[in-house]
Amino acid sequence: MRLSEINRATNHPPLCHIRSTMNVKTAIVCSCVLMSLITTTLYAWAAPSTTGAHPSVCSAPTINSTLTYPDGKPAADATAILNIVNKTTHAVTTIRVNADKAGLVSFTLKPHELDNSTVVPYFISPTSVGFWGFPGPFGSNGILRPFTKVRIHLIDAKGRPIAHKQVCPQLFMQTQIPGAFDLVPYQPWNPAIQDPWMQTTDANGYATLVNLPQGYDLTLKVLDSRYATLDSGSAIHLAKRSITPDAVVKIPPACSLSGTVVYSTTHKPAAGVSIGLAVSTNEGPRDPAVTDSFGHYTFTRLPPRTYTLNPYGVNGSLDTWITSRQDVHTRPGSKPAIGNFTLIHGGLIIGRVTYKGTKNPVEFVNITGTKFNDPAGSNDSRWATSNNHGAYSLRVLPGRIAIGAFNNDYSVPEKLINIAEGQIKRMDFQMPPKEH
Repeated sequence: MRLSEINRATNHPPLCHIRSTMNVKTAIVCSCVLMSLITTTLYAWAAPSTTGAHPSVCSAPTINSTLTYPDGKPAADATAILNIVNKTTHAVTTIRVNADKAGLVSFTLKPHELDNSTVVPYFISPTSVGFWGFPGPFGSNGILRPFTKVRIHLIDAKGRPIAHKQVCPQLFMQTQIPGAFDLVPYQPWNPAIQDPWMQTTDANGYATLVNLPQGYDLTLKVLDSRYATLDSGSAIHLAKRSITPDAVVKIPPACSLSGTVVYSTTHKPAAGVSIGLAVSTNEGPRDPAVTDSFGHYTFTRLPPRTYTLNPYGVNGSLDTWITSRQDVHTRPGSKPAIGNFTLIHGGLIIGRVTYKGTKNPVEFVNITGTKFNDPAGSNDSRWATSNNHGAYSLRVLPGRIAIGAFNNDYSVPEKLINIAEGQIKRMDFQMPPKEH
């Protein structure tokens, strides 16, 4: 799938546009969506669809991948391991397959084994370990990295040691290789899998984790609900050598955040709304929450700070409803912070993108609509992408909107329009003929 197709399918902008035209808060919110997209892509093959049918890769009896070392030599002594974790019972089924002389591993998977499950894959040899990279996990090669180890010191917000607590990986992410974003090994871990990195801190809060991949960033999780779950901004940078310097990891107390989403027209609860969560610093995104049948959502084990809540999908679609972002501050204590939302129809901008002169349709043009100074105190930007007929539709918050269009070849200057709740306006764009 091309990036432009991903943009069109998810109604989100390309990453380059996020970096160049947005403020920090908006970029972080969009990065949350992007990381969720990466995670979904990684595991789409493992999740059943709403109709009960499985993605096509699940129907294949055998899945192949090649494992190598950084020098390109086949990892003939490696073992690929799939941990299938049931989301309800947390029971773990482990499948191990040894690589052949060429480093090839083959899996035969039964689709029903993957129902209601998360799949956590990795591969390991006597000297190295690694993960499949985006957009894998299968169909791409896996590269094993030499082992490193690190001694960690867990302390609480007051600097006191966190003693006799189990600690395990929360996330492995390879961010120390320049230019590797589009092939980034990004592996969320699951605490139900106790081998090979689960450790328990001693009386002084120390523990040593071994057989970790060099060059990765490691985010940890303490298996105690009184402590917050860290995000990637608190990661340990694993060295590109056999021993990583000792790392002090401060674990703040856990906070919670919850709210309810309702429809403005009926005030009935809105189920299936995805709520993105991000912070206004470069600390990495968190998984979104989805409202239940009562319109309720909850985030737990959050560090105390200000978060931006961004409802970015209603049952996976932005076609009908819209609402503003909110900034909410969490504090330790028994009461959760509250972020309630009311969904409105907003204004709908429709139109067509064509080439000047020929009026032929232009596909994969990004249409942006930005409302300045939204209730969250920043700019609210929405995106759509033209289809193969050049058509697009973009739902925006009511008010004064700056709307523009761009693709890889050309950018149309933004125009200002006013649009009211429930109003539909048409805005066509013309792009210059493509040079050959």
